[in-house]
Amino acid sequence: MAALPPWAREVIARYESGTAGCFVLHGNINDLFLLPEGPRLGRLNDFLLEVLLPQFEVVLSYELGLGLKVERGKEIAAEWTSGSEDRLRSSPTEPLTAVRDLTHYLIYCRNLRAINREAPRVAVIIRQAHLVAPNNPTAFSNNLGAIASLLRSWAAIGRAHV
Repeated sequence: MAALPPWAREVIARYESGTAGCFVLHGNINDLFLLPEGPRLGRLNDFLLEVLLPQFEVVLSYELGLGLKVERGKEIAAEWTSGSEDRLRSSPTEPLTAVRDLTHYLIYCRNLRAINREAPRVAVIIRQAHLVAPNNPTAFSNNLGAIASLLRSWAAIGRAHV
């Protein structure tokens, strides 16, 4: 496989060193990327799943219009339920509800590690993050503030078990 793009090498280096656990990818996100099998060209999501995130047992994604999706590890993620409601299957499209559900799942996994139980390595992809938590100080609302707060908390949740 060809060498990784510089931004991908930087993401890997920062993650492996423990200096960062959350990344916002922006710019030419609709470019095509060289993927290992074939080799062939694929979209950013394919590059993330096949090249940057293969070691994660569970990969979840959220997109404003489509809601939550389990990209990898459906059986593992299905083990987490809240009462009789499987939060990750209900696919909320409302951003605050989806981000809260994702946060609860990340905390659940952290708590499993805290009691020395096996927990999956989880990655979360927020597509079109600029629509979920826009960088516009004049558009402040309590919901946007809550979403931004929860997204920032993910870095701390991740550091708790690295």
